[in-house]
Amino acid sequence: MKILLVDDSRSAAVVFAERLRAFGNEVAVAHDGREGIEQFQRFAPDLVLMDIEMPVMDGFEATRQIRAFEAAKQWAWTPILFLTSVGTDDNVIAAIEAGGDELIAKNVPERVLRAKMMAMTRIATLRHEVIKANRQLAEDVRLRELAEAELACRCDELSEVNTKLARVQGQLIQSEKMASIGQLAAGVAHQVNTPMAFVHATIGTLLQDVQQLLDLVGAYEEVTADLPPERLARVAACRRDVDVARLAADAERLGRESRENIERVRKIAHSLREFAQTGASGRWRLADLHRGIDATLELLGSEVSDKADVIKQYGELPEVECLPEQLNQVFMALLVNAEHAFGKARGQITLRSGVGKDSVWVEFADNGCGMPDDVRRRIFDPFFTTLPAGKGLGLGLSLSYGIIRSHGGTLGVDSAVGRGSRFRITLPVRQGAAG
Repeated sequence: MKILLVDDSRSAAVVFAERLRAFGNEVAVAHDGREGIEQFQRFAPDLVLMDIEMPVMDGFEATRQIRAFEAAKQWAWTPILFLTSVGTDDNVIAAIEAGGDELIAKNVPERVLRAKMMAMTRIATLRHEVIKANRQLAEDVRLRELAEAELACRCDELSEVNTKLARVQGQLIQSEKMASIGQLAAGVAHQVNTPMAFVHATIGTLLQDVQQLLDLVGAYEEVTADLPPERLARVAACRRDVDVARLAADAERLGRESRENIERVRKIAHSLREFAQTGASGRWRLADLHRGIDATLELLGSEVSDKADVIKQYGELPEVECLPEQLNQVFMALLVNAEHAFGKARGQITLRSGVGKDSVWVEFADNGCGMPDDVRRRIFDPFFTTLPAGKGLGLGLSLSYGIIRSHGGTLGVDSAVGRGSRFRITLPVRQGAAG
């Protein structure tokens, strides 16, 4: 057992220390209270034997400071026994109030001292076991906290991976959908364009035939004056039943309108192919962004044109290395979003584009209702939508954001209530320049 003996009498301290060492203890000696505190901090004893009356600092004050040090450092409690020549009741009370545990006489008999030391040794053994258990507990707590921190970190990483996986899955689903649309568009374009070409040619031939019939009728009218009266009356009756001038006008108008609508069908089929980029889904290549925007506008047709005027302020853009079918998907999401921003009043959508250093930018601006800050901050969150239930999933802008990020670009929004919204896409011209 390690014992700290604090006594200002050097001769008495030497004698008492030898008595303690005779019981197999390790003893350190201090000769006043201040030195006793310093020795206590360095020696970390299992037992302190403290004299009461000493110069510099008495035993009571030294004990109070030792207890304060133990509390500050969270040290285990150390037994402190006061040594005295006079064991008065006042000394016993003062010793206990100062933080001591017992008071014994300096001239305690040898067998009593031995018994006291045996008791203190048992206490010291238990004390060391408590200290060891506390250290093990502290280590267990530290390891548990490290494990919890590691688990929390792994949970964050897993959450981030799941978020990325969900985003990628969404993009893959959209890519597969666009690939299916591309295949469908190829079939539709082929199935529509072939009969439309036939109908277009047939209408031309039909109009020529009608014109020839009208010319023939005109030639007959020139010779009707030479017919006998009864035949002339019959021709006049037919003329009253058939309005030749109206037939000629109707034939010309219907032929023209038929041709216009056939061209419209062919243009829609062509725009669908442009939008879906038939047969090229998932392949990076150079593309004209203006062409993709125009094809998307054509597909939306009256959905946009009935609600807004579209103003194009295109700059001169180089071809951009990209996945065109995915960018067309973004263009459609932004145009539909702009269309939703208008109420009953007719709106305006302005499309702008320009060139930066190794990049291009495209803007979709509307003069619609605009967005409050809380909506603007969440506009790219998955499943966030301001539309009524069942009107939208809230994935269009979220997927668009992911698509632009996968292209090494940025998609930002500037909006305020009452002044509309402006979405700006920035893309690297070449993927090697995306950093």
